[in-house]
Amino acid sequence: MVYATPEQLAFHPVAGHPVRADCEGGTLSSDFGVLLLRGIDRQMGLTARLAAALHDTRQPSSIAHPLRDLVAQRLSHMASGSADGHAANSRRRDPLCSVGVERPPLAPEQDLARAPTCSRLAHRVDRKDLSRLPAALGAHCVARYPEPPAAMVLDLDPTDDPTPGPQELAFYNHDEKHDCSVPLLIFAGLSGAWVLAGLRPGTRPIGAEHALLCVRLLAVLRRHGPQTPLLVRGASHGATPEVIAVLAPRHRIDGVFGLAGHAVLLRHAAPLMPEARRLHQQRTARAQAHRAGPPTRSRLDDACPAAAAAWAAPGRGMLTAAVLAAGDTPRCVVTAVGAPTPPRG
Repeated sequence: MVYATPEQLAFHPVAGHPVRADCEGGTLSSDFGVLLLRGIDRQMGLTARLAAALHDTRQPSSIAHPLRDLVAQRLSHMASGSADGHAANSRRRDPLCSVGVERPPLAPEQDLARAPTCSRLAHRVDRKDLSRLPAALGAHCVARYPEPPAAMVLDLDPTDDPTPGPQELAFYNHDEKHDCSVPLLIFAGLSGAWVLAGLRPGTRPIGAEHALLCVRLLAVLRRHGPQTPLLVRGASHGATPEVIAVLAPRHRIDGVFGLAGHAVLLRHAAPLMPEARRLHQQRTARAQAHRAGPPTRSRLDDACPAAAAAWAAPGRGMLTAAVLAAGDTPRCVVTAVGAPTPPRG
């Protein structure tokens, strides 16, 4: 008979007390994920970076909950499914929530902050704090690379965040068909990792908002890798004069942006559509002759100069004339990258 002793699941100690998992019962909690989040945060240091970016205006002699503990508490609540601060009252004595904030559990003097304290934290953040947070997140992104990477790709991606009930910055968005905010997100295009986020109302983003985030993030990335080539990508919301003006004068920084309904570029793409239809008909006839399935899509690509009066510098328009079963889909991309002209067939 083989006797096996399973390895005990242990975590980093809290205030000198060991933390381990077993099945002996006792005081229970349903938020086990907080322990995993704590372990990840100890490796990443994200909570400490965010807390350091916020200016604490409280009197030091009256502080019962350090700023780092408040940030960690709010992040653990949001990760556990409680987006607002009301859960602070019911979870302030939860043993695992206390461990997640690096406090000994089951000690009354170590109770976490109440909901009013968490609410004051949210309302205490001012514009200067909001300007320092993107730099802190950019420094967190840079910390992943011990050495400057060979190249970096940044994807601009606004998304909708549904808001239940009346909330600040929440508006009805016609495209999404519900009340929401539309935060601006930036991801690392090569790894898919989240880099930066900017909270904003549920209206269509304007160019100045994206440009401001890009300026702060690019400044941090340039300090880490002065010669690292950077490529910024986005949909039509990114191809604004403000964003183009930010990217154009910077060394080794290019942009690629899709354009929806750009009248000038669509006129350049119009001659390609008949050719694309003929190509699709030829491919369909060839597939039928060989008793194969019809092609799902046929496309032709071309390039043309692209410029607007408000742009800081002219770019290159990349045109795609695609024919699908649902119909014709001309698409346009504008870029400053000096790559070879795409093939027409």
